Amino acid sequence: TIFAMPETKIGLFPDVGGTWWIPRLKLYRDRQRKGVVGGVGNYLALTGARLKGDDLIYAGIATHFIPSERLNELKLALIDATNNPTQSLGDCVAGVLMSFHDEKVNVDLDKAFLSKNRKEIDQAFDGKQSVEDIVSTLESVKSDSQFAKTTLDTLKQMSPTSLKVTLEALIRGSKVQSIEEALDMEYRMSQAFMRKGSDFYEGIRAAL
Repeated sequence: TIFAMPETKIGLFPDVGGTWWIPRLKLYRDRQRKGVVGGVGNYLALTGARLKGDDLIYAGIATHFIPSERLNELKLALIDATNNPTQSLGDCVAGVLMSFHDEKVNVDLDKAFLSKNRKEIDQAFDGKQSVEDIVSTLESVKSDSQFAKTTLDTLKQMSPTSLKVTLEALIRGSKVQSIEEALDMEYRMSQAFMRKGSDFYEGIRAAL
């Protein structure tokens, strides 16, 4: 499994509900403050970091981890379970997925990239209100941190406009009351990004 949100590299922003769920990652669920986005959410959205299965479980983006070699077995089990007329579809699927998922055996969360770098991620990205603050924090520790050096190099490859718009969108997304509000905001943003001369056109050209 590889998961990423690379939109800032092509001059866009994490859309299709990203401004709703990214500020609400379970890692920061205990927070009651509005307008504060957790470090991991900001980090993922701004850098487009590529995550594997253990990171997805750690962040709460994925709910089950199943080894690739068992996917065909899982497919057959889902087909068999959904043919049972006595159970609802949701119950069937949830039961099968859980029977294939064993976090203790399949996932070592302590070895996940996000887990190993969580302290530095939060130091640089947690609750930041501007991209300049993030960059300044990373610059201040880069002499002693490979994570900071790598992350600075990554951010320099991204559209500056996208970085700023994405961070502001996450902050505003943390305050909205429903995913509908977030999607409305994203629609308006996308229309602005489609205007002639925006970074999006150059980002796509460069990528292709």
